[in-house]
Amino acid sequence: MTVSRSAPSPPGVSREIRGLAGPMLVGEATGVLVPIAMVAILGRAVGEHALVLRSLYLPMELIYIAIQFAFATSGQVVAALGTGARRHKEIGAQITGLAVLWTLVGAVMAAGVWLGAPALATALHVEPASHDAFVTLVRWSAICHPIMGLPVLSAATLRGAGRPGAATVVSTVTALLELASVAGFGVWGGHGANAIPIAFALAGVAGGALGLSLMFRAGLWRPGRLDLAVHTRTALSRLTSVGLPVGLSYGILSVSNFVLLGLLGPLGATVQAGYANALTLQTFVTVPGVVLGSATAIIMNRQRGAGREGELGDVFTAGIKVCAGAYLPLAAAMWLARDWLAGLSTTDPGIRAETAEFLAVVAPTYAMLGLSLLTLTAIEQIGMGPLATVLNLVYFAGTTAVGGWAARAFDDSLGLYWTVAAFNVAAMVPNIWIALHIRQRARRA
Repeated sequence: MTVSRSAPSPPGVSREIRGLAGPMLVGEATGVLVPIAMVAILGRAVGEHALVLRSLYLPMELIYIAIQFAFATSGQVVAALGTGARRHKEIGAQITGLAVLWTLVGAVMAAGVWLGAPALATALHVEPASHDAFVTLVRWSAICHPIMGLPVLSAATLRGAGRPGAATVVSTVTALLELASVAGFGVWGGHGANAIPIAFALAGVAGGALGLSLMFRAGLWRPGRLDLAVHTRTALSRLTSVGLPVGLSYGILSVSNFVLLGLLGPLGATVQAGYANALTLQTFVTVPGVVLGSATAIIMNRQRGAGREGELGDVFTAGIKVCAGAYLPLAAAMWLARDWLAGLSTTDPGIRAETAEFLAVVAPTYAMLGLSLLTLTAIEQIGMGPLATVLNLVYFAGTTAVGGWAARAFDDSLGLYWTVAAFNVAAMVPNIWIALHIRQRARRA
């Protein structure tokens, strides 16, 4: 996709955002569904032991996801700016620099995890019967996970360069290969949860080869000699300014969810399970906002690269309108279908009732949550990452502190749920300020 040099009309921008977001949504939804399917396969086909190992491994998986988000967002920004400036040859060089950094980070992390795996097992209170299997899983996952950098970076580059269909092919094929590897080696091969590192390796190599071939066809990567020192320094600057805030935001989200689950512990396992079930459903609600925010940011960064910053306000406004149009019916549907949705993943009446109660309170605010997700995702990629991190920290610290206190004070999870809803509404204040700030910045350009 090539961006015209003339300023597109607002309806044209909205169509371009939707055109980018459609294929991206497929890829992101696949990325959400595959881990859930992995848990289902291991739990049902292999047994409780594999499922316990997979659950204990979750904290490490969240770290890997944060790394992937940080590098993928950085690569997407590099590609969008390079496409806008029509410097396609520089895109591949900077992505190579990001790949070098990914390898270095992966090597350091693998060494640390290999040495610290037994201590991690102790910290997580892994039972003696599962200790050795857990240590093996964590160590080999740390070694194999860096291979996933190939498909992650290539898909991000294709998205940023305006080829969302090709990017979705890479991410979807990679995710399905992960799932097939876990099914094949974990279930039929008898490796259980230890199939996860095997899946990283196989999916990373195959998905990476596919991604590089599509980048080559698009003219975004050419094999050859590069000044790796220069490109790695450039990539490091992009990673610290864009990727680091994204990774921190995801880390804040992950920590907040763990803390809240712990705070609900005194209310009973049924409440915890119902809340966790609601969070799983909410994951699907967050995907469109993040995707639309990324699509909006891609177009904004192309314009920045082309020196057309005066158009940023119109693009951001168009993104908000598209997001509002998507989330208003989605919020209504989630609220109206709350009882049915609550029963999709469980037959336990107590868990179903708790999940439905969460949706009854929080679902009406999902339109505002979607606008917040679009806003934060977009500004993370246009040079306002620190602000996004601060806002995420305030939101999650507030919901954790106030919501946790309310749940315990009233001995009822509704205290937490109403707090989450209130913060979703209150988040509109900084969202409005950010929209006005972007428009003012565009007018000054």
